[in-house]
Amino acid sequence: MNDKAVSGSDDIVASVECKVPMARIEAVALHQHEMLLKKANEAVNRNEYSLAIILAQVACELCVERAFILLFSFNKIDYLYHSVTNAVFNYTNLKNEKAKDIYKALSKDDIGQASFWQSYKDHIKRRHKAAHQGTTFTKSEAEESCRVAKEFIDHIDKTLQNNQPADWGL
Repeated sequence: MNDKAVSGSDDIVASVECKVPMARIEAVALHQHEMLLKKANEAVNRNEYSLAIILAQVACELCVERAFILLFSFNKIDYLYHSVTNAVFNYTNLKNEKAKDIYKALSKDDIGQASFWQSYKDHIKRRHKAAHQGTTFTKSEAEESCRVAKEFIDHIDKTLQNNQPADWGL
């Protein structure tokens, strides 16, 4: 460090030289549903199995909400989003037939025919029992819920990629 008086002034000017190693920083932006699924897996690791099941379903529902917002926009009918979703009770749960029908109409994806669909419905039953009846679950049941939630979310994300118009977002 070099200190020197500046002429005509009582101020001391200091300069500091330091060498900072280069750091490689990688950042990954996660959507809310991805963060919640990560939290669900962390809950499994902490032996909080019912919480993991509940978080996995919340992740799925946030993913569906995002999907609906995007699909209404992709189809250039985003002005209908609130009117349609407010009219359908529990629209973020695609086990709801009305919600599933709207999703299918917007995405052309018959998610009810997906290979994971029965496992997803079983997961929803677990979530209901955990949230409303206080049922406790095993590690394998919680892991299954997290697994099927990931499969569900990956399916929705792929469907969104397939439906995104080439000029969307410009």
